Amino acid sequence: MLDNLKAIIYVYDIFGFYPQTQQGADIIAESLNATVLMPDFFRGKPFPADKYPPKTDEEKEELQKFFKGVADLKERLPELVAIGEQLKKDGVKKIGTLGVCWVREANTRSAS
Repeated sequence: MLDNLKAIIYVYDIFGFYPQTQQGADIIAESLNATVLMPDFFRGKPFPADKYPPKTDEEKEELQKFFKGVADLKERLPELVAIGEQLKKDGVKKIGTLGVCWVREANTRSAS
């Protein structure tokens, strides 16, 4: 069980974990006195930052495959909801989501 009664599920952008993202999560946790979780929704396979924006047809296709694969919202949304449900079971009273880039829609859907 978490000691904290507030939690934020922080979903990073398509480029994955970066020190700045983790530092931002730490700042949010400290500022709000909340537990911040950053699940690895992309299974360690974020989209390569050097291929964005895509410049060739090949890179455009790779980006589309990414969104249909590990970044498919239909696949990730149930995971996001399950994390929230587990937090509730662990006694967390207030749960929020914070996301950038592709996850804006998932944040909205998970709240309903």
